[in-house]
Formats: sequence, structure tokens, C-alpha cells
Amino acid sequence: MASQKARPDNVPEENVYNGLHWMVILTYIVAIGGVSMLIMNAG
Repeated sequence: MASQKARPDNVPEENVYNGLHWMVILTYIVAIGGVSMLIMNAG
């Protein structure tokens, strides 16, 4: 698991995420919204 790996010296502790980051969820929402807009406007 990611929590068992040693953090490299050049990576700050606040940049280590043990869970799903909120930006990943936001990116998926925006991507799904964009694809659905393209599909609705295609016809």
C-alpha cells in the first residue's frame, strides 16, 4: 500500500495523499459533464 512506502526526501509531507483527492472527483465530474453535453448536442 502507499502508506507503507517511504516518502522521498524531496517530497513535502503535505503532498502525500493516503486517500482519494477531491480534485480527482472534480475532474471526473467535469469530464462526465463535458461528454454528456457533447452527446446531447450531437443530434
